[in-house]
Amino acid sequence: MPIKCDTHLHTSLSVHAVGSVHDLALAAKNQGLEAIVVTDHCSLQMCHFEQSVDVLLAQQLPRFDEGVRIFRGAEIDIVDYKGHLCFYNIPYDAEQSALDRLLDTLEVVIASPHYPPEDRRGSYEEVTEMFLHLIAHPKVTILGHPERIGTDFDLTAVTLAAAQNGTFLECNHTSLQRNYREQIKKMLQFCKLFGTSIVVGSDSHDPQYVGRFDEAYRLLREVDFPEELIANRTRADFERALALQKQCKEARK
Repeated sequence: MPIKCDTHLHTSLSVHAVGSVHDLALAAKNQGLEAIVVTDHCSLQMCHFEQSVDVLLAQQLPRFDEGVRIFRGAEIDIVDYKGHLCFYNIPYDAEQSALDRLLDTLEVVIASPHYPPEDRRGSYEEVTEMFLHLIAHPKVTILGHPERIGTDFDLTAVTLAAAQNGTFLECNHTSLQRNYREQIKKMLQFCKLFGTSIVVGSDSHDPQYVGRFDEAYRLLREVDFPEELIANRTRADFERALALQKQCKEARK
């Protein structure tokens, strides 16, 4: 089954990425996609600019381009084992942190590990609690490529919590090309067991890879993953899943 919405894309605002929002939309159209989520990095390491919040706030994103629906998102770094996100402790004004100001503008938030938080390898318990905190965060839409944290964690607890909170776990296509296949396969098996919804994102840093999910399709078929648990099958499915997630998170406040 083709996936019509790519939930993880970068433009030239992100380190080692190329292309504009229009380039992504045109590539998506050529791939037969209905929607994309632009998720440039909110990070001290993964953005060209020291204050990436200001850059993302200024980013111009049309609602549609080339007939493709464009969701406003960001991929935000996890910065410590308490589950804090980048810029949580940087004031934006007298009332808000820079992080909160950004979160108020986004339709989709990916919380991702890129470097070991606090520059060290966390324990099984620390990483598990970190992910559980983020899954319960009212503004976190997707837990991005959790397999890249570099430490084992309680996958049962994480997948169950994601199902209970309506937070999507990511099947990251780039990770599948970087020797994380077995970790992602195990995650998908647990998601299938507990009824946890996922999204499939290309994590493209170049327009030519938008909507390229060949490895993900192979793995989804291998584990016989239920289509109804893939939240971004179509634009309509993703919009519906976002609305249901919002209801779920509101109810758990």
